[in-house]
Amino acid sequence: QKAIESSDVILGGAIWDWIDQALWYDSPTSGKRILAYGGDWGDHPNSGQFVCNGTILADRTPEPGYYEVAHVYQNIDVTLGADRKLTIRNKHYFRDLGHVEARWTLLQNGKPTDKGTLDVSGVMPQSTKTLPLPVRTPRSLDGFALRIEFALKAKEGFLPAGSIIASEQFELQPQAPVPVINKGGKVVAKQTAEGLLLKGPHFAALIGAKSGLLEQYTVNGKALLRRPMWVDAFRCPSSNEVGKGNDWALQGLRNLIPVDAKITDVKTAADGTVTFTTATTVRGAQLETLKSFDGDAPTAFVPLNSLVTERNTHFVVNAAWKAYPDGTLTLQSVLQPRGRNIELGRLGYGLELDGALTQATYDARGPFENYPDRKSGAFPATYTAPVKDFVVNYARPNDMGNREEAKWVALHQTKKNAPGLMVAALNGETFAFSALPYTATELTLAKHWAELPESDKTVLTVLATNRGLGGASCGPGPLDRDIPRANKPYFLNLAIRPANALKGSVREAKAELDASMPEPSQNDLLAVECTSQEPGCEGALVCDDDPTTLWHSQYGVTLGKYPHSVTLDLRKNRTVKGIKCLARQDGGINGRIKGFRVEVSTDRKHWSIATEGNLKNNAEWQTVTFAKPEHNVRYLRFVGLSEQRGQEFASMAEIAIIE
Repeated sequence: QKAIESSDVILGGAIWDWIDQALWYDSPTSGKRILAYGGDWGDHPNSGQFVCNGTILADRTPEPGYYEVAHVYQNIDVTLGADRKLTIRNKHYFRDLGHVEARWTLLQNGKPTDKGTLDVSGVMPQSTKTLPLPVRTPRSLDGFALRIEFALKAKEGFLPAGSIIASEQFELQPQAPVPVINKGGKVVAKQTAEGLLLKGPHFAALIGAKSGLLEQYTVNGKALLRRPMWVDAFRCPSSNEVGKGNDWALQGLRNLIPVDAKITDVKTAADGTVTFTTATTVRGAQLETLKSFDGDAPTAFVPLNSLVTERNTHFVVNAAWKAYPDGTLTLQSVLQPRGRNIELGRLGYGLELDGALTQATYDARGPFENYPDRKSGAFPATYTAPVKDFVVNYARPNDMGNREEAKWVALHQTKKNAPGLMVAALNGETFAFSALPYTATELTLAKHWAELPESDKTVLTVLATNRGLGGASCGPGPLDRDIPRANKPYFLNLAIRPANALKGSVREAKAELDASMPEPSQNDLLAVECTSQEPGCEGALVCDDDPTTLWHSQYGVTLGKYPHSVTLDLRKNRTVKGIKCLARQDGGINGRIKGFRVEVSTDRKHWSIATEGNLKNNAEWQTVTFAKPEHNVRYLRFVGLSEQRGQEFASMAEIAIIE
């Protein structure tokens, strides 16, 4: 929308589709009333859930994306300048702002504390007005934010008077982290065969010897965890990433289990706290393939016979812990990917909690579901909702319920003072989270939300990173900015506390953690230049040793034309006898290259042609041998000259050299 508004000659922003195309149907398979889509009537051929891609669900309930559309399209814009003044911009072409009342609300730590109105009279079409802040910036250490809303003064069409037609929020002062206050008592640490047992006046916790993670957490005698904490790197695919779920399953990410763990440096301080460090390696329990996620047959995870090895994507977790007498456990951690460099769906920790914890109170973007690339209309504040309300009734269950930029979240019962659990960020940082009655596996296996199983649990997922949504149900994937990859460390620093503890980010001395990533092998290739690439399908993916990823020339914004090329750094001078190529493996044929040329260079300035010719029209590995070996090659450029069907697309899964 910013691009569209930057010019008078750009059109765009059309919604396809506005409403999900699904029909109520009494399913003979499940015996439940479902919102049915392609294939549910035994119809062939069909496009599955393809047209369930609206901003309104089929039952006419607005989906979370609806609110983002409303915010992005709003015709009144507000900005806060460095001079601490507000600028109101009227984006209408034919009416002034006399039809709205501008309201402001001051929030302290996410809760409203004051309110008033702004004078926006005289703001003519396509003009602006600058106003001073309606409040003085408080000097309190607590966080303050200002929300501006524009409400209709009178009924317009189907909108009643008072309807909010535009809004914005600004942080005036960050919330200061709060220290953990020891009101007496101490933590007793005992190492057993099970792990490190921690006990305080009103809590007990167990850090598992074989996992290095939290396996038990008890408050006032009530056990809050139903299963041990786990490293979470698998989410139910969204309808924009049907093939991604299979990529993650193929690496074993659905069920990561500890294969090595250490608990070291256990120390008790004079103030009654206990510190220790853990190092854990987690790897998939089983390599799988995800069958029929968007097909007619029942969705299933089918085990593969291949063994899980260090070449598969896995993670090393280094952490520093501190246990306080009040039950607070601070966890400073770094999750380091190893093995194949793939696109990740998410990365963080999972906690399965007692089903009695049915309420969530949180300070994050909300109140509706939001993601890294769909959050501008979701304002940070303090919200409370039942866990069941985190479920979005998408026709086909997707990943759902995420909230970005969380400072803290507390899971509790409706009964006052009953034991509950809070997770808070450390030192002013934030995290993403979801709280759902279902696991990612249960969401993935259910074809319709009405067929989700009965649940007596709450699954809390706390994330260092979460993949954006993009628009690849019919369009491009997320921007590269919003795609986490298994090629860098991810930090996640948290405090796990009783739910009745002081709300807010927790202050903790920074721990020094080993976040080093292994140096690339000198035998690895590195993509250093690409003439055209689609976000999510960059040139770097032709040498990532992962046939499930691919390079694809740009098509989402504009269509790049041949020739298309990728330049590879061989990392050292080599003698190259040829190359091997592998076309895309996802069943697609767009971009299957026909005519090609290979160029080589020692300095990336002067190039010579090593070979040229045509590739076969298949998805098998193809070997291209040079007429003579090329010596002292440091850089290799693969140039696509044409496509098998004469299209302008170019794609390739893998390129390797032959020495």
